[in-house]
Amino acid sequence: MIEYNCPCGNVMGLMPEMTGKTVCCPRCGREGTVLPTPAEPPYDPPAVPGQPPELVQRVYTENAGTDSEKPFYANFVATSLLPGERVLYTTRLHWIIFARPTALLVAGWILAAVLDPGSGTWTRTFVRLVIIGGLLAEMAAVLKFISAEFALTNLRVIVKSGFIRRYAIEIMLEWIEGMYVSQGIVGRLLGFGTLTIAGVGGSRGPYHRIHDPLEFRQRVQRQLAAE
Repeated sequence: MIEYNCPCGNVMGLMPEMTGKTVCCPRCGREGTVLPTPAEPPYDPPAVPGQPPELVQRVYTENAGTDSEKPFYANFVATSLLPGERVLYTTRLHWIIFARPTALLVAGWILAAVLDPGSGTWTRTFVRLVIIGGLLAEMAAVLKFISAEFALTNLRVIVKSGFIRRYAIEIMLEWIEGMYVSQGIVGRLLGFGTLTIAGVGGSRGPYHRIHDPLEFRQRVQRQLAAE
């Protein structure tokens, strides 16, 4: 369907075959020629520091129209965008979440390497349990890392976590009253911390081990100041 806008303000829906033909407005009786609908220019996503270009091309897009017209992405944030909404900044969990599982796994392999072949059954069982526990903890950390998403759009803040059991919140920017960041000495050195979002209806979070939470807070504050 295409639209013909009469000078009197009447809008008529016409078939594409009517392009270039003369129609008569049923409201005012005025005749006019149906002009072709100009094609929308392709959306040129802005460059976002620290974000890979392929993510910018795939996620930073304006979705105008119904859900069936939206492209499919595995990314939760991209599939949750509203018409006219675009992503301004994204962050993720910090790699520090792999520290403890990796340390446990390495400790298990070291114990296995130095274990006396004549050790008792309980000792060998303990070492196996340490290695298995390290592997399971590593897998859990990987799932947690790939399933967590933190995004700022021109309309809201979107937070999603959980692989099997999903937890997602979406806070409109005008509802945000403040964002609080907590960082210890190690967090300041390595660039991670805890983020809490205070808004209408209470606080959301805390979200632990976020990569560069200060930058995320500053991006939100800039967007709020720009509105």
